[in-house]
Amino acid sequence: MWDYRNEMDRTNLGSTIRMKFADNEVLGQPYRFQRIYICFAACKFGFKAGCRKIIGVDGCWLKGPMYGTQLLSAVGIDGNNNIFPISHANVEKENKDTWTWFLTYLVSNLDIQEDEASWTFMSDKQKGLIEAFNDILPYVSHRFCVRHLHNNFKRAGLGSFSLKKALWAAAKATTMQQFIVCMNHMFELDPNVAAWCNEKEPSQWTMTYFSSHAKSDMLLNNVCEVYNSMILDSRDKPILTLLLRYLLMARMLANREKAKQWNLGASISWIIGQDSEKRTCSYRKWSLTGIPCKHAIAAIWANRGDILDYVHDSYNVETYRKIYENAIFPMNGPQMWPRSNKLPPLPPRSLTSTKRGRKKKKRRKEVDEVGASRTMMKRKQKSLDCSTCHKSGHKKRTCKTKDVQPETTTFVRDKLPVRQRSPEVQQQNMKQRVVGKGEEMNSSWKYSQQTQQSGFLRESGDVWCNFGLYFWRFSRAVLDSDAVLVLSGGGVDASLMSI
Repeated sequence: MWDYRNEMDRTNLGSTIRMKFADNEVLGQPYRFQRIYICFAACKFGFKAGCRKIIGVDGCWLKGPMYGTQLLSAVGIDGNNNIFPISHANVEKENKDTWTWFLTYLVSNLDIQEDEASWTFMSDKQKGLIEAFNDILPYVSHRFCVRHLHNNFKRAGLGSFSLKKALWAAAKATTMQQFIVCMNHMFELDPNVAAWCNEKEPSQWTMTYFSSHAKSDMLLNNVCEVYNSMILDSRDKPILTLLLRYLLMARMLANREKAKQWNLGASISWIIGQDSEKRTCSYRKWSLTGIPCKHAIAAIWANRGDILDYVHDSYNVETYRKIYENAIFPMNGPQMWPRSNKLPPLPPRSLTSTKRGRKKKKRRKEVDEVGASRTMMKRKQKSLDCSTCHKSGHKKRTCKTKDVQPETTTFVRDKLPVRQRSPEVQQQNMKQRVVGKGEEMNSSWKYSQQTQQSGFLRESGDVWCNFGLYFWRFSRAVLDSDAVLVLSGGGVDASLMSI
């Protein structure tokens, strides 16, 4: 790890790489690797050059040898509304401590604290993220993904399709009058919506209260979802391979070559502006996105103005080129990295789950999510009822009730009586076992090889049976008894049961 850091400082000067180690459980041994933070110089300087002041943060699970750890990421958007990865960190888990550690270096790299109130962060309310923001960036604006809010909306018992449409209409409202009308419509559909909405800050999910500094009207945290999908194949790689340098280097080069083919007057997604003057309208769409709305365009044309002069600078081609003018330079192989005098850290502790079976690599999707199974019904967990004490909250195996009543519904069939044989009969049966083929054990039966040539010898009281190549003669006394006869002759086994 120390050699990789030295090579990074040599090839990509200005990049930030920070590591944290945990104390070893054995005294006198090297430290154990715990976390690593990476922010390439090209990403740092490119974001400051012209990206808008809105950042999406998210965490995703890793699936490789470090199964159980997570990757925290910060993603921005460029003038073409494409994602622009800023930094990422490999941490042991997602909590307040790891998010605080990640945001501390992110704030330092982007100089956010110099103008904290003008920045906007978008998230999905990850574990410990809100607490970390309150400690590191208490004055930034927050936006929460409306799709995840709608999932919480459904869990609160407000899952009808009409309420879903009303919620999205309220989120897309840009004026106070529109927002009030949408909220009244929601209250008419279900009065319980008021209690749920009072717990949410309107500035976190509706355009009516969004800050105009971000120049973006995003309601979804899709920038992070797209980034997680882009690195999907890399999420099961080792630590150094997972640092995503190859993907980011190729992406920066592709966008830089694409921008060279554009003219200064070409459009990026919509239209381009060259004037940084702030423009507003009563509809607020212009101030939110930095692009004139249809009402503003009609007014500009009426005044014989040029629309390109009223668009924000972040949509300019020159700004786009400044974002991608920096490159991530290639590195040598591990054999040529500058050697460090520091003791190499030990690998992180295994966080592999003790569950049996194959490790899960796919996220469970919601019922109404794109790509979810339409043929398999998902089982909804209901409250458990114990079959012993008939109380909810546990089952029979974990029941603590001592007075367990025996089950009376199970019917056990009695065994059939076994007829016991007398010792004399058992001793006689043992004598009648045939040890070898062709041996005459006693007078009870005899075999004769001549019977095959001369036919049956009909003597009174005897019974002849043919088994294979030999014939056996049974006396009437044996047949009248309860003996079990086991015959062996001619390679064929046979038995005569209680005749």
